[in-house]
Amino acid sequence: MFKKGNKVKCDIDGKTVNGIVIRGTTSVNGRIRVRQIGNSFNELAGAALNFKAAKFTLPKNTPSDMDKYSVVSYKEFREMSRDSTAFAAKIKRGKKVIAEATNDGWGGCTMIYPVEGRREALDTFAAEARKWAIRFGKNEKPIEPDDTWIFWWVHCRPYGMTAEMYLGKEIE
Repeated sequence: MFKKGNKVKCDIDGKTVNGIVIRGTTSVNGRIRVRQIGNSFNELAGAALNFKAAKFTLPKNTPSDMDKYSVVSYKEFREMSRDSTAFAAKIKRGKKVIAEATNDGWGGCTMIYPVEGRREALDTFAAEARKWAIRFGKNEKPIEPDDTWIFWWVHCRPYGMTAEMYLGKEIE
């Protein structure tokens, strides 16, 4: 009925709420999970029959130097997670992988390692992530802006939370 990535809407207290399916179902009576779009980390869950297919446009991000980067091969390891989410991912600049990022899920920093021969590209990524965090956030000395960007790219950007929304909300 609904699959991951579908745009849906539902009514809550007389207001229409738009979201994107993060866990779908093939049954009308099955349960789905939906991430509310925009400036929110809200998730909705319920029977698929309570949701309707929707058409809406996600908020657009203000262009930045970070637009040339992407996160690929992202995989979470929930069974290993304790204080944070354990994951492994690759960071690309254009079509080239420049780094691998990992977090062991025990509350420490995300470790970002350059792939062979890409140290300079990783240094540029880190500098541009810092500029991105300062530009869109409220803090002139952001903490771990490269890790912050990875989180935003994976968990916020796909659901219509712009960098301004995320960093303005996170760094207060």
